[in-house]
Amino acid sequence: MIRKLFLTFLLSTSILAGNVPAEGEAEVNSKIILRHFHQFTPKITSLIEYNWSQEELERKEKSLKLGFKYRVHNNVKLGIFYKRAYGLRHDDDWVWQNMKWLWNDTNSRGENILIGEAGYKKLFGNYIFETRLTYEHNFFNDHDAIKVRPGVTYLVLDEGAAFINLFLNYEAYLPLNFSEKSIYEQWIYAGLLYHYSDVIKPGVFYNFRKGYWTSSKDFKDKNLGKYEQTHSSHYLGVSLNIYY
Repeated sequence: MIRKLFLTFLLSTSILAGNVPAEGEAEVNSKIILRHFHQFTPKITSLIEYNWSQEELERKEKSLKLGFKYRVHNNVKLGIFYKRAYGLRHDDDWVWQNMKWLWNDTNSRGENILIGEAGYKKLFGNYIFETRLTYEHNFFNDHDAIKVRPGVTYLVLDEGAAFINLFLNYEAYLPLNFSEKSIYEQWIYAGLLYHYSDVIKPGVFYNFRKGYWTSSKDFKDKNLGKYEQTHSSHYLGVSLNIYY
């Protein structure tokens, strides 16, 4: 009897010990973005985008995004896209396995995401002010979210033509049917795009992400209360845009 009580005590202690995801440190990660744009008509443009990032020592995120944008006004475009993503991590990926708490390995897990987008841009002198509103539905877990991304771009001109774009954007990731936070993630995007030619435009950029982990399903099922942890990451990356 005493032995059973002792084993029960050890089991409950192991469940409680380290049961909350550690607060993420602000790590510096690498990122690569490749984009191909093709203009079918003055109003219709296609996009193929490959996105790769090193999130942690053993975790990577990668995705392929396909779709079209349609210009409904000189300053307004609407878009519809499909994205196949690997390596994404969600709140419920914090699970109890093999007598310990850990994150699911999601490197090989594919998720299908439908994206609807509306963007507004307006040129004032050398500045472009823009706002992008994005709706996403993830078929893997039926998560719905809205992303709001205002920003500004400064055009460095050479003989009247754009030579370098300097941009700064903020993005708020708003969960609609998941998470215990009203803002799931916040992003800052900064960088430059070099107009090597009308076809080839390479760039470099810096991203900062601040997000929040909240109680996973496994955690709630064990009646361990609630948790909320912050995780932050820095990204240094390169991009290549092809217009053809």
